[in-house]
Order: sequence, then C-alpha cells, then structure tokens
Amino acid sequence: TKPSPVTPSKPNADNTKVPRSKERNGDNGAHKSTPKGKASPKTEERSKGKKSTDKKKTPSSADRGLNPKKNLAVNILRRWWYCLPEWPPANTDYTSALAGKKLRKVDLLSWRLEPTYDAEGLEKAFELEGFPGVFKSAKGELVDLRPRDTCPSMTNLLKKDVGELQTLLVKGLEAQLAALRTTEPKNLDLQRDLSEQLASAKKALGGSARRDA
Repeated sequence: TKPSPVTPSKPNADNTKVPRSKERNGDNGAHKSTPKGKASPKTEERSKGKKSTDKKKTPSSADRGLNPKKNLAVNILRRWWYCLPEWPPANTDYTSALAGKKLRKVDLLSWRLEPTYDAEGLEKAFELEGFPGVFKSAKGELVDLRPRDTCPSMTNLLKKDVGELQTLLVKGLEAQLAALRTTEPKNLDLQRDLSEQLASAKKALGGSARRDA
C-alpha cells in the first residue's frame, strides 16, 4: 500500500547526518555581571517595550548544509514510491537466499507444528508482516534479504548524476500531485505547494538540459 500523497515518508537514507546549526559563541560559559545601577542590554530593551526580531525559523533541507545533489536526493526519498521501481520487488522468491543463511521459510499458521530444524539442518524463520524480504528466525535473529543495490537510499541515489535526479524529482512530484488531486481534491493548499515545487523542479531540469546541450 502506497503512503498517502499528503504526508511524504521520511527519507529512507543511510543515516545521513545533517549538520546542526552553529551555536552562539559564548564566553566559555562565563556570565558577565552587569554593574550596579546600570541595566543590562536585555533588561533595557524590555523596559522600552521593544520586541526582539531574532525569530527562529525552521531550516529547510537546503539551509541545513546539504549540497544541491543531496537536497535533490532528500526530496526524491520523500516520495520515492512515485518515481522509483517497487522495492523490494514483488513476488521475490527468497528460498535460496534463506538457505544460504541456513534458514527456511515457515508460515506462522504452522509455526508450532514445524520443528526448529529440518532434516537438512535449516532453522525455521517467518517473514515479517508488512516487511517482505525481512525474516525472523526461531532464535529471534532478524535477517534482511532485500536487495541493497536497488534500495531507495541516499547512498544509491547519490550514485546517479544530477540530471537523472532532477528527472526523478519531476516524475515524483507529478505523480504525487495527480494522486492528491484524485484522493483529496479539496486540499488546495498542498496542491498549490506541490505545484510550486514542481514548477521549480522543471525549471531546474530545463536549465540543466540547456547547459548540457
């Protein structure tokens, strides 16, 4: 089941760390005292009724130190199911891969009836519901057999060139916007936001095409 077009999923990145915003430089934690009879700058500002204009803003991915290519990858991963092949591939037979791990697949309905090890010494394991390709053995060990080379991850996306990433982002935004208009036609604010993102992505893609020409 694909996620709702309203709430994009979190990027399925490989624990990519985003730099924290720089902290204000202090005096090594020391506090400077204010001479008696003289108000501190903050106290004086409050006494005059001035409001601070230093409002904290939630930084976008582009403002958090991500370079343009990583920024493209992040935005693709938010809606990867609209622009990348299904992952893991449907109807994959994991029998041989399990055997390579000395495991065999057992249905949960017959779990208690099956011996822990069969005649070939293969330990029983069941596939986790909702996570095709991920198994849990009788010993409680998790085994992930999903293909890593096609995983929608930051690592794999960064192997692609910028032009391909821009094309994928346009494809993802177009499909997400189309799905939103079908499932939530009255959500005009999000439709407007996605339309603006799509226009920006198409403009960037067109600029890259002209430079490559």
